[in-house]
Amino acid sequence: PDVDSWLAAALGEGPGHIYSRNTNPTVAVFEEKVRLLEGAQAATSFATGMAAISNTLFALLNTGDRVVSITDSYGGTSKIFLEIL
Repeated sequence: PDVDSWLAAALGEGPGHIYSRNTNPTVAVFEEKVRLLEGAQAATSFATGMAAISNTLFALLNTGDRVVSITDSYGGTSKIFLEIL
């Protein structure tokens, strides 16, 4: 309804959805249902498997960390391991 409400939603300090690729009512309901089914504190979802894989790797790995993986990983995953990380 106003800029202050938008800013609060954008910063995660208030309710609302500002851009459907980030959050939207349908995704929020899905994530809440998964959270409840799993008995978790929170849940998040991704548009693609590669988004989930890369987000997890970038969030958990630090410079110098090692990862053991199979040779025939999904191509995008192998590319992250071999060229980006």
